[in-house]
Amino acid sequence: MKRRVNKNRIADFEKRKIDFESILILSSFLLFFFFSPFSVISADEILCIECHDIPEKDKNMNYVHRGIDCVDCHSDISFSEDPHTRSKLSSRQICGNCHTREYELLQKSVHGKKKSAFKSYALECSDCHGNHLIIKEDEKKVSAMRVKIPSICAECHNSVKFVEVSGGVYSRKVYVQYENSVHGESFGKGVLAAAICTDCHGAHNIRNPADYKSTVARNSIAQTCGNCHYGIFIKYKKSIHYAALQKGISRSPVCTDCHGIHTITSIENGSDSVIDAERKIVFDSCVRCHDDVRLSKEYQVAPQRVSSYLQSYHGLAARQGETTVADCGSCHGVHMVLPSSNPESYVNKNNLSTTCGKCHPKASENFASGVIHITKTQSGGNDSEKILFYIKWIYIFLIIVTISGMFIHNFLDFIQKMKLHFQGKLHSEKRSEVFYERLNLNERIQHFFLLISFIFLVVTGFALVFPDSWWTLPFRIIEGGASLRGLIHRIAAVFLMGTALYHIYFITATERGRFELRSMLPSDKDLKDMLANFAFLIGLKNEKPKYDRFNYIEKSEYWALIWGTAVMVITGLILWFEEETLLFFPKIVIDIAELVHYYEAWLATLAIIVWHIYYVVLNPSVYPMNWCWLTGKISLDEMKEEHPIELEKREELIHIQETG
Repeated sequence: MKRRVNKNRIADFEKRKIDFESILILSSFLLFFFFSPFSVISADEILCIECHDIPEKDKNMNYVHRGIDCVDCHSDISFSEDPHTRSKLSSRQICGNCHTREYELLQKSVHGKKKSAFKSYALECSDCHGNHLIIKEDEKKVSAMRVKIPSICAECHNSVKFVEVSGGVYSRKVYVQYENSVHGESFGKGVLAAAICTDCHGAHNIRNPADYKSTVARNSIAQTCGNCHYGIFIKYKKSIHYAALQKGISRSPVCTDCHGIHTITSIENGSDSVIDAERKIVFDSCVRCHDDVRLSKEYQVAPQRVSSYLQSYHGLAARQGETTVADCGSCHGVHMVLPSSNPESYVNKNNLSTTCGKCHPKASENFASGVIHITKTQSGGNDSEKILFYIKWIYIFLIIVTISGMFIHNFLDFIQKMKLHFQGKLHSEKRSEVFYERLNLNERIQHFFLLISFIFLVVTGFALVFPDSWWTLPFRIIEGGASLRGLIHRIAAVFLMGTALYHIYFITATERGRFELRSMLPSDKDLKDMLANFAFLIGLKNEKPKYDRFNYIEKSEYWALIWGTAVMVITGLILWFEEETLLFFPKIVIDIAELVHYYEAWLATLAIIVWHIYYVVLNPSVYPMNWCWLTGKISLDEMKEEHPIELEKREELIHIQETG
């Protein structure tokens, strides 16, 4: 409660003001206190403090308003009444008498409005600066006010009521977001140079972001951020994005589109590496615009740049978490993005070898000789895209025809054998106690290495192409999983090549191998057997053809394996040693190798599933498994059923040996 001032004291005060002798005494009194080292307040303030609970000024603090009396600000108060009249001036009006410029700016700002649903009065100077104890900058030119600004702004912008009255447009999370941002965290650690609210929004002239004069208006954001990040701002001003923005293309990206507003985090925040964080920015930002069909049409931005990148090796590996492959910013730059026609552009043809050379030290001019963003989806592109388009569809046609033929063949075989099964005429390995050797130990070991390497190659290969699939999760959650996938793939490739080389030795340098090779050579009988077997499967014949050691099914699978292995090894080596390849060949060779490697992998995988797995596992004659690949043995019943000609030859040979 304020104490009432008695009339005698008021009268005495008025009397001293007009009494000359009293004026002399009062002047002496004021001079004494002014020059005294122990005095920090004026004589008039002594009278005010007697009634008003005003904190005394610390003599060691450098106050802004030292030497200014109460009546200098509260000039409309009349002391002729008891109690004296209350001031009708707002703090804005009081401060505006001296701080004219700040007053004018505040009047035009979002805080200069009169009453609002949130407050019964417009924001006053005292709401932010306080009343009486306003401190100057210290000797380091750091304002005491700066330290308090985030918390001052939070009084409103962290309030639930503020969110309610704004209709949910504004969020009370803004302050929390700022505290957790790179700016807020740095400021909280005492780095006073870190950005605070007023550095971006301004102090007194805070305007709605929709106002083109606002410091956070879209056309002003780069300049605002550039006050601190000047070097980056200079680069951005050279970019195609800034040029587009200046020409009125409002959708052209500015700082906040990529980095966020209040949620800007350090690229080294948490467990993310610098590369991971930068990649997140690129993937979240570039994709948002350059994958927009409407944007491409409206502003003539080259379409399918994002999809072509995401389907390339760089994009697929990056999606899986590989940190060493190129992303958008690696090639185009981050802030100084320029069209390829610009001589300063990182992707200008004359600069490509340098740009690619950052990751590929042996990059030659051939790196720039081909098309980078290849779509492979239309025939009307450039020569490279036309070549790849036709190769792609030839392979797709080949896969459809081949796998469909295999499926139909095996389906008919399955139906025929199920009939025999229900008739009790289907041979079973368990019915015979006599076995013949079909695969020796050497051949079984070769098959084992082929089996293991093939499985690992399929899993790790398709894990690259389908990085978001559930079965690729181990490669995504393990630290360095993407690199581990590539390492396993290459190790498996080495095993496959080693097995292939040994097999070449086996079929050329050993008697057993040469015999097997002769048995595998195609003949006119194979074509006749195939036609005869189809006739049997569809019911045109009552008996199926008699086969020798290898039938047309096994021969076709073997030679398909030879062909597929050769294709996969050649294309795989081209992709593995990409830099060395480009020293001698144009980039189109790499593109063709990548395309063929992918579709040949599909052909091989589907052939194994539809063709080989059927005859080894799903075939009713051997279900649940043909154990020959482990034991090397085949039963007498199966020999009679599947290889009667070979059985006759073996029995004849045994008879000759026995009779001498």
